[in-house]
Amino acid sequence: MEIVNTKLEEDGNDILLNGIGFYARIEAALATNTRLTSPNTREALRAAWLTCDNQLMNYEQWEFWCVDLGFARYATEDEKATQGNLVFYQDQERRIVQFDEMGFSLDGKKNGKGGRPAAVPKNPALPDPQQPTSHSNQKVTCLCGMNYACEAIPPLFVVASGAENPKLQQRFLLNMHQVKGRFGYPPVEEGKDSRAFSTHVAFSKEGSVDTEILTYFIEYHIHQLYPDVEDTPGKRVLLKAYLGPGRWNTAFRTIARRLGIYFFPGLPNGTELGQEMDQLFGVLKSIMEENRDRLWKARYHYERAKAKTSTWDLPWILFGGDVLLMNSKSIHLRNAFEEGLNPSKIKGAMEKCGYIPATRVLLNSEKLIHKLSDDDDIDSKNNGKADVHKRLIASLERRNHLVVDELINKGYRLADRLKQNIQRISKKKMSSSNSITVPYSFKRQKLLMNTRQGGEWFKATNGGAPLNCDDAIIAMEREQILDQKNCVKKRNKAFEVRQKEIKTAQRVRGTKGRRYNPKGKKNRSGTFKANWTVADLKAMIKWKVPKQKNVPTDREGLAELWNEVKGITPPSLNLRNQQNCVDTLAQFEGDGPYQIERTFILCGKLSREERRLLAFS
Repeated sequence: MEIVNTKLEEDGNDILLNGIGFYARIEAALATNTRLTSPNTREALRAAWLTCDNQLMNYEQWEFWCVDLGFARYATEDEKATQGNLVFYQDQERRIVQFDEMGFSLDGKKNGKGGRPAAVPKNPALPDPQQPTSHSNQKVTCLCGMNYACEAIPPLFVVASGAENPKLQQRFLLNMHQVKGRFGYPPVEEGKDSRAFSTHVAFSKEGSVDTEILTYFIEYHIHQLYPDVEDTPGKRVLLKAYLGPGRWNTAFRTIARRLGIYFFPGLPNGTELGQEMDQLFGVLKSIMEENRDRLWKARYHYERAKAKTSTWDLPWILFGGDVLLMNSKSIHLRNAFEEGLNPSKIKGAMEKCGYIPATRVLLNSEKLIHKLSDDDDIDSKNNGKADVHKRLIASLERRNHLVVDELINKGYRLADRLKQNIQRISKKKMSSSNSITVPYSFKRQKLLMNTRQGGEWFKATNGGAPLNCDDAIIAMEREQILDQKNCVKKRNKAFEVRQKEIKTAQRVRGTKGRRYNPKGKKNRSGTFKANWTVADLKAMIKWKVPKQKNVPTDREGLAELWNEVKGITPPSLNLRNQQNCVDTLAQFEGDGPYQIERTFILCGKLSREERRLLAFS
């Protein structure tokens, strides 16, 4: 508006635009209702992470660890066109698993708790009052996954229950299906290259995945699929998932590592792009919701007010089949698991994410924020490195400059304020920002000690690393032993303080008598003086009761308190365990890396103290 008014004044016009009138003209020209609003902070956080540079770093680290752990090798230039950046060794794609949790409500509710009653009045002449929900919140969590040989792993149901010993109904077990696949087993007869695996069920108070269930998932569920798993190349298992609840737990990370199972987290706030299961959950959940609604409506037709869907209907809702109703009627439901997680859909999800095959296809996604470097020659027609999004950004910059220059030529000299330049980053700065630490270095281990969030982990590892890799395990143990070192320092300090208290009491007793005499000896003025001073009384009381509270300050009060505590046996010095950690702590004083083979986690059986340190109680 200031630009236009300046031009009107220079042209000799007395009538200038005001703010309200100018805004009304813009609103009319746009033919829409424009409203000022504040941005969503959660969406802004997600957008800040979804950059092309962050995704590229995550791809690079994924490829590095696949090679380092023995799952693949780097492809040659001729192989990249057909297989991507990695060539996986035989059957190693089967040993890489991507999993995720999916919340599902049995009462028709979409998300959250509460809501309107299950039945609401509805008038066909009025708009639909959206999805009716109940307050019961019958929520379950379905943990599903797939490997990169296009096999769906058996699901794990997490049912909400506050009982100490929850029980399953017989019909729930009878209608649960088994899932066929090969996974980590060797090939068998031709045409029979699969085995049947059972579906698992777990209970938690909220019906969600916690640390205990996640540990059970790797110890029994994954171990069932890969019985030969061990921490050697060719037999390891790599899990890929987002950093959800329980992943940071020490027990989960250490148990997985001892089994030979590694956990690689994805890009923070980027699950919608880089997690294959997120691509598959749309179809799976829609069919499950359809089965749930059809089952409830069929029961309502016969049972009316008694109709409901419960936890024990999950096998039918997920695996489909014929469900018996009243009066010997039945209803056929679709197999959501087979339709939503079949090999063709899994393969399509893999191609969308670009991890296996390692095509890095997400770098061209329109949902990523693309940055330009100073060396990007966008205008060159022969430059194949510049993707379409960078060309679009550069095109917008050129158009903005053309419009501003045209306005300036027509006399709107203040229009120069409207010129916008794309923020470019130098190649040197881009490369330096991506080299914080390197794997298997003391610097990375030290940095990971205080890492507790996905963003911090992503930055410290230059784009990602397994949560239980060598550096992470060493960092965890180093942190625990340094905590133990601080405890030893506190005990030593308390030991020194107690030693000083005892020496003070011995001096008082040796020089002024073993008992308190309020009269003491007669001084020159002819009056009697007590043998113990106020300071002496305090020292003797401290010797008898080190943690005595409400100690008086006057002589009479101290004398009265001394008469109460003088019969107490003073605590002796505890000379044990004062130097029990010296040898263990000495190995952490240098600047060199600590050897993974010498950690508690990988050196055989754990002692009771080590189990306590690792939260294995």
